Amino acid sequence: MNRISLTVPTVPAGAHAASAVRKVITGVDRARVGVHAVLGYFVGPGDVVEVDVGALLLVVDREALVPSAGRARHPAPGRPALAVHLADPDATDVLRPVWSASYATAESTYGAATLNALGRLLAAHPPAGGGVRTITEA
Repeated sequence: MNRISLTVPTVPAGAHAASAVRKVITGVDRARVGVHAVLGYFVGPGDVVEVDVGALLLVVDREALVPSAGRARHPAPGRPALAVHLADPDATDVLRPVWSASYATAESTYGAATLNALGRLLAAHPPAGGGVRTITEA
């Protein structure tokens, strides 16, 4: 089994850091709800990890909304943007984008369209079963 080291994408400026998700995906379980419907290994933004070549990395970021006058001082999460990257030693930065989507509401983040797309990607790039080893935490 071939392994590869990669740096997990960081949370971009303007995104709500507390709602960011980075997960090496291994399956989809439609009986579960939300991020738990996507099976796999959570990894931290900016971490350096070792994964199998061909592993799929789900990246979810939500824009940070500026709080309105009667809300808390901390920005709330807004529209979600999702991307899936393939661990590919021939790609720039070892990650090759293979799918992306943006939704108007958070409820759609792990809805049928996303789970269907992830299922298709997993069928095309089945997990090798080597798991994830964290080399350096950010």
